[in-house]
Amino acid sequence: MKEEGKEYSNSIEDLSYNMPDKAHVIAVVGAGGKSTYIRDLAKKLKDEGKKVCITTTTHILKPDISDMNIFSHGSENIFYGSLEDTLYVGKLSDEEEKLSYPGDSIFSCLIKIFDYLLVEADGSKHLPAKIPIEGKEPVIPIKTDEIVVIMGKHAIGKKIHNVCHRNELQNIYSDDKLVTEEILEELANKFYIRPLSKKYPELKINYILRERKPAFIVMASGYARRFGENKLLKDYNGNKLYKHILYELLKAASLLRDRLNFDSELILVTRYKEILEDLEILSLKEQGRVRICINTEYEEGIAGSVRLGAKMAKSFCCTEYIYCAADMPALTAEDMYEYVKGYIYSGKHFAVMDDGLKISNPGSISSAYYDETMNIRGDRGGMQLIKKHPDEIYHHYIDSFKLKDIDTKEDLCV
Repeated sequence: MKEEGKEYSNSIEDLSYNMPDKAHVIAVVGAGGKSTYIRDLAKKLKDEGKKVCITTTTHILKPDISDMNIFSHGSENIFYGSLEDTLYVGKLSDEEEKLSYPGDSIFSCLIKIFDYLLVEADGSKHLPAKIPIEGKEPVIPIKTDEIVVIMGKHAIGKKIHNVCHRNELQNIYSDDKLVTEEILEELANKFYIRPLSKKYPELKINYILRERKPAFIVMASGYARRFGENKLLKDYNGNKLYKHILYELLKAASLLRDRLNFDSELILVTRYKEILEDLEILSLKEQGRVRICINTEYEEGIAGSVRLGAKMAKSFCCTEYIYCAADMPALTAEDMYEYVKGYIYSGKHFAVMDDGLKISNPGSISSAYYDETMNIRGDRGGMQLIKKHPDEIYHHYIDSFKLKDIDTKEDLCV
């Protein structure tokens, strides 16, 4: 990190002096996925060749990036740094890990320099619904062109007082009322869209019901050259090796549903007849608890499994692709639940497990990178894409023994 003097802030103002306003300013409000929506939109716009800046009028997490800078502007310290070719700008908050509004002067300069300015203009304490404080929230910035109101679909089916930030401010529904899609839309309309439309009649206002639906993709097609035969079918602690991670992921899916109300999919990618014809697997498939993806591209290596898994995950509208090796029996449902929870709440596009010395599978890729995922080739898997974006990776730290895979016959005896 480098410290700059006031002359740098003057250079920003000099750079934008006499320039016309340029940026399309989008304020994102509500709850249930604002940060991820902003990052996904930033990537889409960047891929279209647009210059994008992300900031806030409330607070956002300071991005974990290596190339970050601070400059002085008056009495304030302003943070800026580039992540995936998108600039983040904000005042260093009293809370060490957060950024706040950089001020009207800096904001006005950013409008002149960038094509799009994406603004997180509300807070929700990681809950999927919210009632704003009238007259104080949300905080719509100057020169806004568009407002996006978000509610999280994972609130549906839960008691409203458990999933709605500042639920006490609404008097429509009892605390024990189970949330429906219609209730979320009514909350968005009553507390956001109608008041904002009245206050800003010239602005475009969109409502989005945001869904988070991770896909667990089990990779069960490897050659197991070091093992010498198909290790996945070998017994390990009373069950076939590949079934250990499969059954833990089924439990993890239940935890995600019960604790966070996230739906998920479990996709088994395999080429082996013995797995495809296993009666337990066929029963799980019949129940819709496991989706079977026959690997017709196994000769290429891991990349074929990665692409096929992503393609099936996309067909079920999944938002994260979580690639799990079928030979890692030490990972538990609780491990996977905490990993997915941390990944989703981080707002980052990729995730890995990390024992402090090296990163490891399970590796995860956001659906925002679907096209790049479909271009993966060879026998290196999704890690070749993940490692290209080091500042966009969520690291989930875990004991090294949990990451042990079965490579040899001796490993089966440990």
